[in-house]
Order: sequence, then C-alpha cells, then structure tokens
Amino acid sequence: MSTAEPVDKEAIRHLFNAFKHEARCIKRMFKEGEDLASRGTSPRGDTTLVREWALPENRAWIVNELTRERLHDKREFKIHGAYRGLAQSGWKGPTYLAPNMSERGREGIVGALRWFYPSYQDTAVFLWLFLLGTGWNLSTALGLDVSEDDAWSQAHPHSDQFAVIHAFKARADRHQFTLSMMKPEWHPYRIVRYMIERTKVLRATLSYRLDLARNDYALSPTVAKSGKIAELEALVRSPWLYHTVNKIGEVSAFGHADSAHLGPIARTVVATHGLLERYPSLEKIGTSDARDAWIGYAYVQSGYHVLLTQLASQHANIRTLRHYLKSRRYREFSEKQVRKVQDTVFAEISTGGVVDPTRLRLLVANGTITAEQERRLQDFRQRTRLGLGCLDPTNPPRQIAPDHKTGALCRVQRCTGCQHGVVFRESLGPLARACAELIHIQRTIPYAAWSGSSLEDELASIEETLKSFDQTEVAATIREWSHKLQTGEVKAHDTYPIY
Repeated sequence: MSTAEPVDKEAIRHLFNAFKHEARCIKRMFKEGEDLASRGTSPRGDTTLVREWALPENRAWIVNELTRERLHDKREFKIHGAYRGLAQSGWKGPTYLAPNMSERGREGIVGALRWFYPSYQDTAVFLWLFLLGTGWNLSTALGLDVSEDDAWSQAHPHSDQFAVIHAFKARADRHQFTLSMMKPEWHPYRIVRYMIERTKVLRATLSYRLDLARNDYALSPTVAKSGKIAELEALVRSPWLYHTVNKIGEVSAFGHADSAHLGPIARTVVATHGLLERYPSLEKIGTSDARDAWIGYAYVQSGYHVLLTQLASQHANIRTLRHYLKSRRYREFSEKQVRKVQDTVFAEISTGGVVDPTRLRLLVANGTITAEQERRLQDFRQRTRLGLGCLDPTNPPRQIAPDHKTGALCRVQRCTGCQHGVVFRESLGPLARACAELIHIQRTIPYAAWSGSSLEDELASIEETLKSFDQTEVAATIREWSHKLQTGEVKAHDTYPIY
C-alpha cells in the first residue's frame, strides 16, 4: 500500500463524495459550453471584428461547429480561419479548473475545447470515481474495452436494474467483473456510459487517424508504423480519453504510467475539501488504496474470513490475497486477538470454571455468550448438517441466505462461510463427509456445470475450515467417506445450496 495507515471505507466514501462534487462542476462546464454555443454565431467573415471573437458564445459556437465529427489540429483550425481568434491569450474559456489543472486549462483553443471535451484532469475525476466505486485497481480499469457494448457490459441475468461490467487485466491476463446498478448517476455503469458519450468525438478522431495510419502502412510498411497502429487501436478501446493541452487536436488515454499523476490529483481533492484533518490516511492516497480499502472492508465484514475475502476481491488464490492483508491494521488486529485470548483465559480461570476451548473462542470473538447460545451449542441435536453449532439459526446473514424468511430456521446451512457457525472437535466427521461428497459430485458432472458454481465455493470453504484439524486425520476420514461413496454404501447429499 502507498500509505503508512490503511485507508478505511469511511475515508473512501468521503473522498468519493468530494470527487462527485468535482464531476458535477465538470458537467456544468459542458452544459455551459452547450448553452453558449446555442446563443452564439460565427465570428468569421470579411468584416470580422475583434469584439466578435471576444464574445465567449461565438468562440463556443465555432469550436462546436468545427468539431462535430472530429477534432482539428492547429493547421486545420488555420484553414478554417479560426486559429487566430481562438488562440488569443487574453480570452478565457471555462471558469472551472479541474484539480491540479493550471491556468492553461482555460486559455485559448485548449480552454474553448474544454467547453465540450474533457482534458487530462477532467477525465481523471471520472476515472477516480470509477476506481472508488468498483474497488478495482488502475490496471483493471484500464482493461475496459468500450469499442463494443458487449465487450464491457452485459445485462444481469436476474435483474434488469443491474449490469455486469467486464474487464481483462492485461498484466495478469485475468478476467475481472463487478456488478453495478444501471440508473444511479454515480454508479460505475453510468460513469462509463457517460464517458463513452462525452468522448465520442475524441474516439472518432482516433478512428480517423487510425485509418490514415493503416493506409500509410499499406503503402510503406515499417515497424514504427505498425507500432503506431497498435497504439491507436488501444486508444480507441479506452473510455478514459482526453484531449491534450500541449498539442492542439491531439487525443490520448490514461495508461499504467499515469498512476503517478492520479495520486496527486486525489490528494489535491482531499486538501480542497478539507478531508485531511479527519482522515489523515488520505495524505498519501494512491490508486491502489481504493482496492485495499474494499478488500479490508470485506475482510472485516466477513469476520476476518480469508476465503470469503478472496471471493469478494476476485484474487486467483489465497497467496496473492495475503499480500493485501499484511498491512498494519491487520497485524494490529492479530496482536489484539492474542491479548484478548490471554485476558479471557485468565478471567475464566479466576472464576474457578473449566477452560473450554469453544467457550473461550466465543468469548474472544463476541465478548459474551448468552445462556441461550450456551444451551444450544451444548445440545448435539441442534448441530447443523455440517456438524457445526449455530449462534443464531433463525437469523442467517443476507449474503449466506438471501431468500431467508424471518423467524424460520436457516435452510441453506452454508455454515463454514457464516459468522454464526461454531466448529467443534467432533465437527470433523460431518465436514469430511461433505468434502468427500462434493469431490464425488465434481467428478460426476461436467466441468462447465461445476466451475464458478456454489458447489465449487462450498468445497473451497469446507477445505479451508478443515485446515484447522490434524491433516493426517482429515485425509484418512475423507478417504473413508470417499470409499463408501464409490462402493455405493452411502449416497452423496445432492441438495447443496445454489446461489
């Protein structure tokens, strides 16, 4: 991570709201340009006076008129008789300057173009909103391909309110996805949609220059020309386009190297909106911190459950996830847990009672055990299908049992991934049987039906829980149940929860 202290979800939420304010200012800037253009007229002609070019509505009109299909470069603006009038240094464009933008952003042709098209810092604001809203890192966000709608989003199969956003992380060659509501203005889907529409002319400019580059290559192919074609093809696919301030008519897109510039932009927003005093961790905010905060939030909300955090973060394996969990916050959490264990053990000893491992674990985790919970955990008849005890069997977490009816007993019993589940020494047998059954089911159904299903998640969760037992005993018990399944002595439980 880039910060000494990890950035938490609350800090990210306030930073997101600060960027929303900046994005609203940018949208008002574009609206200002459209309103000006609707009131303006052409300042060109044989009797053109300086005062005609001085009027902002006329400058907005000419820029809008000349760039309806694509941006022009300096030479083309001169051909159309617009360069001298637009390039006057004393005439300003939009009053709004995006974070870290210099006065150059409102001057001359560059300023006039910003009435209609985002420049570097403008696009950075929307890119930051996307990063903060998805928890993706910069590399994944840059993997969005908006050349076709199907390439980056699909309708959710069960709800017309949601879309699934896809990206391919180039460096790891991995597919990433996230869910987003389709209507709220600041949700990731709408941010990308807005950028696609707002950069339509910029993308058309790149497509025009791509066609020129391909024709040039066809006439005299070289390695350099081939590289230029590949560069333009990559730019056309990106939603994070902007027009440059250093070369009139030039269009580019954010890349991996821009991480070093995005951090200072965010820190300027932090300072401008007075967030630093309340959230000092934002002092060195970088593009990876939003993802770290999301992973940290999932880790805490899941009860520090590594497997559930892995599923939420879409890490390929536990090893890569552990890199994200080695921050100071989670080291401190572990140290506090050790101190809590020590304090609880001595407290139990001082009462003269027997130090029971299960009771000890619950006291450490929850601080207390109610009489009802203690009675239920001691009753073997109330153990779940996986041999676990349950602290609250009529109130499973929504992510575990989304269709649960209030007051009813939990039916899905995905106990190894539930914060209410309590593992006992005698849970080994039921857990090993369930593990053997799932392995047996995996061997008997097509891979496409298994991969990504709830069965695959259930097996991974049970295997993770079994790591807390003696591995020799675990292997022997699984082999015993597997043999019974293969010989037909027992049948596999085939009604595992589907979600």
